[in-house]
Formats: sequence, C-alpha cells, structure tokens
Amino acid sequence: MKTLSLELAKTADKIVKEEGLLGLKEGDHLLICADTSSDESVVDAVAKAAYVFDVQVAVLWFPSDVFEKGAVPRAVSAALTNTGAILELTKGTFARSLGEQIRKAGARYLSLGGHHNFAEAETLVRVIGRVNYDALLKLEEKLVELMAKARRIRMTTREGTDIRYDLDPGRPVIRTSMLSPRLLAGLVAWAPLEESVDGILRVDGCVIDPPIEHRQLSVPLEIQVQKGTITAIKGSGESEILKRWFENKDEKTKRLAHFTFGLNPGTTLVGRVIEGEHHFGTTTPAFGWQNPALKGKLEPTAGHCDCVILNVTTFLDDVPIQKEGKFIHPELVPMAEALFG
Repeated sequence: MKTLSLELAKTADKIVKEEGLLGLKEGDHLLICADTSSDESVVDAVAKAAYVFDVQVAVLWFPSDVFEKGAVPRAVSAALTNTGAILELTKGTFARSLGEQIRKAGARYLSLGGHHNFAEAETLVRVIGRVNYDALLKLEEKLVELMAKARRIRMTTREGTDIRYDLDPGRPVIRTSMLSPRLLAGLVAWAPLEESVDGILRVDGCVIDPPIEHRQLSVPLEIQVQKGTITAIKGSGESEILKRWFENKDEKTKRLAHFTFGLNPGTTLVGRVIEGEHHFGTTTPAFGWQNPALKGKLEPTAGHCDCVILNVTTFLDDVPIQKEGKFIHPELVPMAEALFG
C-alpha cells in the first residue's frame, strides 16, 4: 500500500498542468531529472500524470554523486539543453552549471529538489497539492506591486524587532515562482539599500544554514544592525552557536543581503532547509551571499544565513500592510482569505 498515493497523484497532475509550476500543454516535451536519492514514488507519479495528459515525457536517472563531482555528464547536458520543459527532483541542481544554456534553449524549468529539497511525496502534497496555487500566485503578484511603489519600510514585533530601511526603485522585488529555474511558490524577496538598514532583529522562528537549522529556537536571539552590518548578537541558548558561526566566516557575511515574506500555507516552520522561509506569515532577513537577481551591491561571499522572524508588523511608507503576520492591507486581505478558503 502506497502512502498518500491518491493525494500524490493529484499533486503530480497539478505540477504538470498549472501555471506557476510546469504549465504544460498536450504535445509538449518534458524531461524529469532524478538521481539515486530521489523519491521514486514522486518521479513515477509525475511521469504518469504527464503521459496521461499526452505530454511526451522521459525520465533521466543518474547517480546522486553527479552533483558532488562537479562535471556534468555529456549525456545529461545534451538532454537538458534539448527539451521543452525540465523538472528537477534531485538532491542537487544544474541551475548554476547549465542554467544559461537551458534559458537560451527556451525550456520551462522547474526545480523542486536541490538546496530547497521539497521533492518527497509527503512534502509535495503539503506545499503544492493542498495549496490553492492560483490564489498564492495572485497574492505574490499584488504584494510585489505594492512593494514596488514603496520607498521606506519599517518592521516591528512584540518580541522587540524594530528595523527600518530604504528601498531602491531600480531594484526588483522577485517571486521565486517566476525565476529560472522556477522554485516553489510562496516566497517574495528583495534587497534593501544595504547601508540604510538600522535597528534590532529579534529572531524567534528558526535559523537556516548554521548548525542550529531544523528546529525552532528555544529562546529568541537578538541581532543588532547598523548601516546594514551586524554589530552584535545577544541572547542565551542558540545565540552562542550563531556568534561562533559568524566568527568563522569573513566580515562580508555580516552584511544584510535580503528580506523575504513567506506566503506558502502548506510549509512547516521547522522542517526542510528552506521551509521556514516559505512559511506563511514569516519574515526573513538574511546575511552574507546575495542573489545576483536582487541587483544589490554586496561583494560575493560563501556564507549565507537566513533568520526567520514570526508575527511581524510591516509598514510600507508608514502604511501598515501586515499586523503580527496577518495581511491587513485592503488589497491583500481578499487574496489571503482565498488562500485559506
């Protein structure tokens, strides 16, 4: 007996057909990438859903150590750059090694594996199958529209967060569901004017990447930021672990790289690497490496640390759009309600 087999079948059908995911049409070509660590039930379900929908589907299996070796096998490279659509259900991703070639080939590219690692049956059912994806995409779109008009943001919490910063109208507010490769919907990200960020962050959710990931913090920790750089980390419990982590990185890792809003109601706060950041109602400031798509000005660095904060109240140019994690702006309320309806 297969666990969640019916729910997974419905989820696979959504992955194949819905915009914001693969959005395929009859007769399209789909290449599913899977490695020896992939969940075979997911690979099988998506392949069947595509085949039933008259999509020409093929599954490419390869050893999981392909990503550790670095060099992309020629057969894999040839397949990825000669298809109409790609779905990654692997523990790694080819986005960095072959992303530009795939974009030039015009393939629709969805990655549910890699660092994000949502590609297991139970997870996909939660974060895609049981989520009103159309409502989620509309909420993302409206939030991006409102933020694109803003020039100043303030964020506060009852726990003591009080951070302010400016926005550059020349920088994008991005939706991960619209990147290449497309990622799981439910994350909106932006880079503030780095030197304008001042205040206190009281992190009470989870921390992603240092050794304290995968669990909610036992007590909130405090990060003090001046001109976009960490000046102090205070608190008990996990704060000492975070301090040591930053001490072992270069100084550029202490620079604030981006903020995100989590919008996906199917994610859990503590689970896979990036679920906390996607979790509905969370806000995540991140330090260190800055995604070039955000068009910020930070110098490259290897370290990256996401700090998930709960129940944030957000003001765009002094207008409240969110109160304690719930959207209250009149243009966002009906979309949020539809997401949970």
